[in-house]
Amino acid sequence: VMCQAVPGAKAGFDKIRDELGREDMLLIAGTPQEDPAVISAAADIVMYADEAAQGDTIMEKCAEWGIEVFIHYSFPRHMAMELIVARHELLQANADALGIELVDVTVFYESLSKQRSEGKALSDRQFAALQKLAAKYQL
Repeated sequence: VMCQAVPGAKAGFDKIRDELGREDMLLIAGTPQEDPAVISAAADIVMYADEAAQGDTIMEKCAEWGIEVFIHYSFPRHMAMELIVARHELLQANADALGIELVDVTVFYESLSKQRSEGKALSDRQFAALQKLAAKYQL
């Protein structure tokens, strides 16, 4: 059982089957981060929430709560995942339909490693960007 089945899980599962010859093992991928067709080709069972459909449910709840601005805070690795991109597309379509402004904020890896070494949750640049967003949207 691999949960989260991070990028490279398929290669690991392939190695278990092909190189180690372990056809007797049940390979389970939980919360996979590889595209569905890729991980499904290697795992016996793939368990995942309907990531894409969250683009509907999240915006429905935002509308119910009277949210006017939704900030989608992500980073390039996530936005390279097929299901997260599908969710984002639904978020955007639903936000447009419901009159909710969707604002994308991207975090870059270089700053993540530096901020962690400094014991910060956010880099100074990220914090400044969030302060600007908060001021713009009166959050």
